[in-house]
Formats: sequence, C-alpha cells, structure tokens
Amino acid sequence: MTKTPVSLAVHDSKFWQYVFKRVVVDKDSNKVLYSDSVDPKKARKLLLRDVPSDVSHVVTRFHLRLPVDLECPSDLTEHNAWNLTSHQMRQLTSQIKAAAAVEPATHERPLVVEVFSPPRFAPTAQARGFVAKSVDLKLGTDLSCPKNRSRLKEELKHSPPDLLVLCPPCTNESGWIHLNATRMERLEFLRKKAQSRAFIHFCCDLFRQQVSSGGRAVFEHPAPSQMWQYPEVQSLCRRYFVTKLHMCQYDMRLPGSDHFIRKATKLLLTHEDMMSLGRLCPGSSDPQHACHDVIAGSHPKVGAVSTFAGQYPPKFVQAVLETVPRFRDQEVLMLSCDDVSEKQWHDVTEVCAIHHSRATIRGPDDANPD
Repeated sequence: MTKTPVSLAVHDSKFWQYVFKRVVVDKDSNKVLYSDSVDPKKARKLLLRDVPSDVSHVVTRFHLRLPVDLECPSDLTEHNAWNLTSHQMRQLTSQIKAAAAVEPATHERPLVVEVFSPPRFAPTAQARGFVAKSVDLKLGTDLSCPKNRSRLKEELKHSPPDLLVLCPPCTNESGWIHLNATRMERLEFLRKKAQSRAFIHFCCDLFRQQVSSGGRAVFEHPAPSQMWQYPEVQSLCRRYFVTKLHMCQYDMRLPGSDHFIRKATKLLLTHEDMMSLGRLCPGSSDPQHACHDVIAGSHPKVGAVSTFAGQYPPKFVQAVLETVPRFRDQEVLMLSCDDVSEKQWHDVTEVCAIHHSRATIRGPDDANPD
C-alpha cells in the first residue's frame, strides 16, 4: 500500500471553500476506491489515503459547488490552465463529442416538475441550466379543472422528468378544517373536502405513472395530515418508501428569529436512497432545538406564518435535488490521465467546476496547499 497525498490544483485557495467531495478511482477498472466528504475548514493532509498495491493509475475528482451568483473566475481558465498532452486532448475531444451526441435526446427533458407548487425546485434547477417547470394555480394552471389535470398527466407521460414533486394543498386535510366546518355551510364543507380528495387521488395517479416511467417522485404532506390515512395513499405507502422529517433540520425559521420552525413532514418516495431526507429534530438535547417557533399568527416580514411554513427551505430543496443523479453528476467532468507514473501520484489531481453549464478543467499544482 502506498500513501498518496492529494492536493487541490488551485493556486488561489479561495476556491477550496467550494469543495465538498473527493472521489478516487482506479483508472484501469473505473472502480471507486474512495469517496470522501471534504470539509474545507480542515487540513488537506487529512485526505491522505492508501492506494492498493495492485492499482497502477488513479484519477482523483474533486466536486465543487459554486454559488449561483459567483461569476466564473478568469484565473480558473487562464494562467493556471493545465497544458494537456495530445493524448489527453484526444480523450477530452472524444468526451465532448459523446456528450454532444446524446444532448438532443435529453435537452428538453425536464429535470424536475413540481405540481401544486409555486416555483421552489424549478428556480434552483434552472439556475444550473436544466429545464424545470412549476404547475400551480398562482402560475395560471387551475388543476381543479379535469381537462387541465388530464392535459398535465398526458404531458408528464410523454415527457417524464427525472424528479416529480407532488404537494397537494393541505388546508383541507388538517385538523383546522373540522373547526372551520362549524362556521361554514355543510355543502361548502363537503365541496372543499371533495376537491381536496380529488387532488390527492390525482397525485397518486401521477406518482404511479412516474414510477412506470422509471423516474423519481416525492409526495409531500404534513405528518398530521388526514391524507396519510386514505386507502389510495396507504396502498402506495405499503409498496414504496415513507420517511418523516422535521423542517428545523433544514433551517426553516422566520426572518430574524433565534428559533427554528419544527414542522413535522412526511414524504412518500420512489427510491430507497431518498430516505436520507428523513432528518428528525434532536429535541431538547440540542440547545438550538430546545424551543421552536409555532406555526400560528403573523409576522411583520412574511405575513401569515402558516403560509410561510408552507414553503420549502432552500436547504431542503437542495437536499432533494441532490438525490437526482443528473443534477448531482453535473458537478464533475472527468478527464482521465492514463500516462502518470507512480512517482507522480502526488501531482494527480482533477478539479472540475460546473457553473451555468460551463466546465473548467484544472491540472496539477506543484505547491503544497498545507
């Protein structure tokens, strides 16, 4: 076993802060040797790993997340550029041609479609260059109309997204609806419940259709919602994956507040690896979670707290999107190096930062960042 230090090929250390993962691959077999989470605040010497003696060439990939508002720095593409060999240039050209060959087939396929939802996931996906769509009454699509539901279902059948997010209105599925029912006409109460049940049934249909297309889906509703007791929903829960989470784990809080909003939420999921979204509040054992703001009343900056809590925190949106392979894999473009001797392993680094569909390739840095 040979110990091989890995250093980030960025002369200006300010780019190290955007690294979140390091993957080491056996170049010959393409087998992943190590996949490590990276904490930029810790010393880079902690990334030293043993390379098996039967591995002759390795490729190291660093995954970066660049903020949406960060312009692509010129020093990533100019004076620090890697002088590629002719063989490496041929490899890169081949990869670009292969990517261009498949682009027309996938270019218009949406990454995410969110139903009964104002733009939450779509803006984040679109900022990364993906096609995304939000379908909601506030955006002009009234899904209480059967024709609109049929049209959307057909559209999703012919162009299924990688991820379908379903979040039907919860107003008429909470305990408050029964209290409010005492102040409304019986027919009005029944009409609201019937419409809510129709929306839920429609989401169940879309969930099954998404599964049949091979895509991913997230069906979200508050944990106390009556929806989880309906037979059509329970049938799906028995066949697929269900997890519970608290939105305080995704930093949901009112502007200026010192406390989080707990908000218990349940998710019906198509894939087991999405169960990682189920993060529960640690409770009073954690000082930050000993007290939470309640979902009631109003706030001077956001208005009704219940409406504010109906939105998804950015951290939750990011976590859900990162369960989608096409969104996650866009962060790295690999350039294989098959002509590096064992003595040069300390120089083998690759950094690829995707920013608004632009890829930057960086090469070895002789300087020791530590």
